[in-house]
Amino acid sequence: MKLAEKVDMNFNYIGQIERGEANVTIKTMKILADALGVEMRELFDFTF
Repeated sequence: MKLAEKVDMNFNYIGQIERGEANVTIKTMKILADALGVEMRELFDFTF
């Protein structure tokens, strides 16, 4: 919910993104990465 508030998006939409249920634009990914303080490429790094 905090992320949704920070980026002025509906928290349900953020949940859909997290669950892979929503198609996301590059612009939205950039907004989310900036809000999280990470490079956009880090959102696609699935190595642990």
